[in-house]
This record gives sequence, structure tokens and C-alpha cells, in this order.
Amino acid sequence: MRSDISELMQMSDILLLPSFYEGIPVTLIESQAVGLKAIVSDNISKEVCITDDVISISINNEFEWIDKIIKNMIYDRKNNHKKLQEMGYDIKNV
Repeated sequence: MRSDISELMQMSDILLLPSFYEGIPVTLIESQAVGLKAIVSDNISKEVCITDDVISISINNEFEWIDKIIKNMIYDRKNNHKKLQEMGYDIKNV
């Protein structure tokens, strides 16, 4: 258990979720809240891809993963808090 997840994600450049099986990963919701770009496998539920900071690709194409990582390492972070609130992902209002 940690209380500094937001700070850890703020220090990160990109989130990778190469999952073979995944439901709704809370980690991906948290990353979108802090504007952290995420590259995820297409096995992750599409419902959790709330912002355009999520790039979904096939788990079986390692060259596409490498390409997407290189092309998305530098970007301007967005404040997605309001968008996530509107979608019902706000711990203070739920």
C-alpha cells in the first residue's frame, strides 16, 4: 500500500501494460489522471481507455511496441482530472 502513486507516476515517462489477460486495470485509470502516456495491449478492456493518452496495440507485435515507445517518449502532459471526473472516476465523488 502506497499513498504516493500520483507522485511516482509524475516521475515516469511512459506506462507499459503488455498484458495477455486484463480486466479493468486501475493503474491505467491512475496514469490517465496524471496525464501519463500509456501503451497497452489490445487485451485490455476498451472502457478504461478514457483519454487519448492511451495507445492500444497487439501484444504479438514487438516491433510496433518499440516504435510506439520511441515515438511517444516526449509529449506534453495534459490535465485529465475533469474528464475522469465526468466519467465517474473520482474517489472524492464516488
